[in-house]
Amino acid sequence: MHATFDVYESSAQSDAMAAFLGSVPTGDIVVIVAADAVDRFTAVHRRTLAAHVEEEGRVLTYTPPHRTAALVSVMQNSFGAADFSLSPLVPGWRDSYAFIGVKDGTQPPVEVWKEQGTGAALAMDTIECPGISPNPTLSPGSCIGDLGLEGVSAGFEDFIEDGALSTLAVSYGGVPFDFDDSWMDRGLNIVAFAGDSHGVLASGTFDFFARNPSTSSDIIVFLNGIPAGSIVAILAMDAIDHWSDSNIDTVLLNYMEAVFGGTKFGAWTSFRDSYILFGVKGVSTGPAAEETSVAGTGALTLTAMFLCGATSPPSSMPTHVPTALRMGYLGDLTLQAVSAGFEDPPGVASLTVLYDGLPSTLSFEWFGRGMNVVVFDGTTHALLTANNFDAYEDVSSSYDMQGFLSALPDGAVVVILGMDALDHWETPVIDADLIAYVSSPSVFGATKFGAWSGYRDSYALIGVKGVNGPVFEETSAAGTGAVTTTAIISLTQPSPMPTPLDYSDGTTLMLEASSAGFSDGNAATLSVSYGRVDSGYDDSWMGRGYNVVSFTAQSHVARAQAVFDLLASASDSDAMLSFLQACPEEGVIVVLAKDATDTWNKMNRKADLKAYMSTTFGAALFGDVQWRDSYAFIGAKYSPGQNSRRALTLANPPLFEERSAVNSGPVSGTAWVVSTAPTPTPTAQPTFVPTFVPTFEETPGEIPGETLGQTLI
Repeated sequence: MHATFDVYESSAQSDAMAAFLGSVPTGDIVVIVAADAVDRFTAVHRRTLAAHVEEEGRVLTYTPPHRTAALVSVMQNSFGAADFSLSPLVPGWRDSYAFIGVKDGTQPPVEVWKEQGTGAALAMDTIECPGISPNPTLSPGSCIGDLGLEGVSAGFEDFIEDGALSTLAVSYGGVPFDFDDSWMDRGLNIVAFAGDSHGVLASGTFDFFARNPSTSSDIIVFLNGIPAGSIVAILAMDAIDHWSDSNIDTVLLNYMEAVFGGTKFGAWTSFRDSYILFGVKGVSTGPAAEETSVAGTGALTLTAMFLCGATSPPSSMPTHVPTALRMGYLGDLTLQAVSAGFEDPPGVASLTVLYDGLPSTLSFEWFGRGMNVVVFDGTTHALLTANNFDAYEDVSSSYDMQGFLSALPDGAVVVILGMDALDHWETPVIDADLIAYVSSPSVFGATKFGAWSGYRDSYALIGVKGVNGPVFEETSAAGTGAVTTTAIISLTQPSPMPTPLDYSDGTTLMLEASSAGFSDGNAATLSVSYGRVDSGYDDSWMGRGYNVVSFTAQSHVARAQAVFDLLASASDSDAMLSFLQACPEEGVIVVLAKDATDTWNKMNRKADLKAYMSTTFGAALFGDVQWRDSYAFIGAKYSPGQNSRRALTLANPPLFEERSAVNSGPVSGTAWVVSTAPTPTPTAQPTFVPTFVPTFEETPGEIPGETLGQTLI
């Protein structure tokens, strides 16, 4: 938690800060940094009150500070602060002050106070992680003993039913060691042991349920920070992922396979499953032990033994490690890019490159006016080549840039960043041939290249040659700000960013829907994602009545949408029936109620509409909805006698359906559907250097996280 307390404005802020610090648990680390003013201005400044009664012939009135005794008491008694007092001089109102301390801890705090005008206050401290137990006495170069690990992983349901917690018991040579595992918390708990001595190296908790987008990369950075040959224990607790969608990205899945050879990481069936891995970093022939269990089936227990001198990594990578690793794979490629026209700060283009989350030494200070193009090998992620094409100065730059891009092999990762001026101010140099080439589906599939509004606009593209649709592409008009982005390219060749209303690539459709009647929020919302990428679906059109969205059968394109206000007219019941009858067989529909679904004293919803919803879409609650109830439905159309596969749907139950009575709250739900359309194969391009990019495809029907609905077969 964090907060700002402006004691300059009021003493109430001081009391609020005291309450905030009082709520901090014992043992937690607190950092306090002052900015601008730490208190209100007082007439006394850096002198005793007695000496400040009169100064240079002027009588000064003492103004007490806003900081209160409650705040000073917490700072001194709970954190041991020595330079924080009720005196308006310690610290003064515009002094610099920095503090690092542990609440009620034995370790003294680090506290730096500097008077106004004497420089900034810089505080630095190293605080030992409580998750690392003290290691037994160890002679240099020796092994404590054969390392025994016994782990317990318990999801939330197994804790509720059996009272189980995730724990880790450690022994050396068969003798139990007092390992402190009380720090383990929700998420993945990781402990690393030295491969030679078997002493504890590091530990940490990584909570995917919190939906922090950096959690996957945080784990990779953590594991990259320990040496090869280290013994690693990973134990899940409470929730292994988020309930609605998986936050564990492909980069981490590939990393775990390559580094530990695990086959069950990410293969759990729901977000509250249990999972344990005991392995050695760099020994990717497989972990010593790895297991997962379904939520509600009981806590998972696993043991492993690591002998002294037997855990060093092999001299060469095993043969089943992904090809890119054997060829010198540098790591998952993170690209932090900026494009800025002349009028937009910082006015220059820049590119920062990281491998597996660690900064590289690559420098692009040579970037200049025009189009800066940087190319990375699609397999190893090594820098292949780069060039600058200045259309403002060189009339041949468009031709030269097309020739440069044409010579690149398919699979190459390409970054294009504009700087200063994209083209000539008077006569455009970037011609239609170059624009058509970059926009071609067989090259990058760019949609914004050449579409800028002025020669000093900003433009950035990150893409893979031969893949239709850039990983990132954006442009901004001059004077409206630079274009910035961060993209991560993993072992799996990145999928193109989705194009609105055109998804036929076999990815998963995810629908998140909510409905609220007039008395329960009066709203209806729909979020549409493809392959876990939010499509930006606009649901602002939804109004009173039933809001219906129809998707195509295979590619799941949003094909039609309409509002049917049965409160206003009974004819809307007939219109809604006609709309549903026109929906394609096996197509998905979403029905969301808002405000009022019918009249209060009579039913405009006709029997034929209720019967059609029941027999064709499997709706069980539609006929029970009252005028201001909340109601949400997600399902697929299977007309009786029209589709032989209808029997496989178990009487065609909806993917999601829920109703709540007026004043009982809104309803919301999530459903996944797997597209059945085959992925079109891009037109082959001549390959100068064969490049292999392994693709790891998600098996249809096996969706990470808890599936609230059913998979469309």
